[in-house]
Amino acid sequence: MRVSVLVCDLVVFMPSLLLLAKGIYKRQWALRMEFLMLVLLQPAFILIDHGHFQYNNVSLGFTTLSVACILQDYEVLGSIFFSCALNFKQMALYYAPAITFYLVAKCLYRPNFFLHFAKLGAAVIGSFAVLWLPLCASGLSECGTTIAQMLHRVFPIARGLFEDKVANVWCCVDLFWKLRHRVAPQHLVYLCTAATFVGFLPSIVDLVRRRPTRVRFFLALFNSSMSFFLLSFQVHEKTILLPLLPMTFLLSEAPLLASWFGLLATFSMHFLLVKDGLVVPYIVAIIGYTAFGIVPHLWQSRLSTAPSAPGLPPSGSPPLWQRIYVVASIVGIAILQVLAWSVAPPSKYPHIHEYLFALYSCGHFVLALVYTTYWQWTAPGPTAADEKDKVE
Repeated sequence: MRVSVLVCDLVVFMPSLLLLAKGIYKRQWALRMEFLMLVLLQPAFILIDHGHFQYNNVSLGFTTLSVACILQDYEVLGSIFFSCALNFKQMALYYAPAITFYLVAKCLYRPNFFLHFAKLGAAVIGSFAVLWLPLCASGLSECGTTIAQMLHRVFPIARGLFEDKVANVWCCVDLFWKLRHRVAPQHLVYLCTAATFVGFLPSIVDLVRRRPTRVRFFLALFNSSMSFFLLSFQVHEKTILLPLLPMTFLLSEAPLLASWFGLLATFSMHFLLVKDGLVVPYIVAIIGYTAFGIVPHLWQSRLSTAPSAPGLPPSGSPPLWQRIYVVASIVGIAILQVLAWSVAPPSKYPHIHEYLFALYSCGHFVLALVYTTYWQWTAPGPTAADEKDKVE
């Protein structure tokens, strides 16, 4: 069965990344291949899909296809691919605010807004109708019940606020103030929904307040999915793969920060990977990725096309503060990792290492969300190059 994951990589994930890389780097074949290899060698993608054994690559691949098509003005096709991603794995909802409002913004800044909007709506409704039709195969009388059961499974409220020691805000808050014991489950759902909305609201406002661009689309995808990971209800450790995907797209803008985030995402899932007996692959993956995927970007990277990140010079070379931050973060990861392997937790606090990993990772994730939200709001508007940013 594990061969089927490789097949999904070859059929869905890799071609989608190639299409996106072609849209970013045009005829620069070497940069396309470098971008592709850095994304495919992300330890988190490899360890979860090929070690923990899941098919996240299919949903992420359809999402990438959607993004690539939308950027080339094939919005209807992009909407269909995103509908496929949603129906394959409902966690693709994390991207829905960014994709929806980016498409709305593209319609707003064109003539015949309602015609374009109607086409997109018809594409989404038609895609869902085709994909949900088998649910009604037993007859219309049972169709409603079947769909209701499916929606209940899609939104598992009964499973609780979060899974294990996930590196999100609610898990960290619960360590000091027992939310799950003090707040009714239904009220927690309302709280999480409101907090998540507040988290991604600045990004969707920015998408519609001015003509959209590729970089701001990537940032909105990250900000939306990161807000869901940090603040939504019922989050699992491996859900960090969703914000990781658009962050890898930003290798074309801020290679050091994007590659560093991949290491942090993998580190945050350490104890999940330990449960699966993946300690050795985990060690090999993070050491190899740090050496070949992060260290080279500490000085200069060819991947930066037109750097727009705050504090990043036009040359794309990371400023001193970014280098210090990334190196200090990696040192902190190494220290916590050594402590987890060499120091047994006290009997009074058996999960202290898990919580330290969660607190450390969550703190970095929150800072990343703040930084990328600011980046999106300060990123320049479209240029002449953006207007011609189509696959040749």
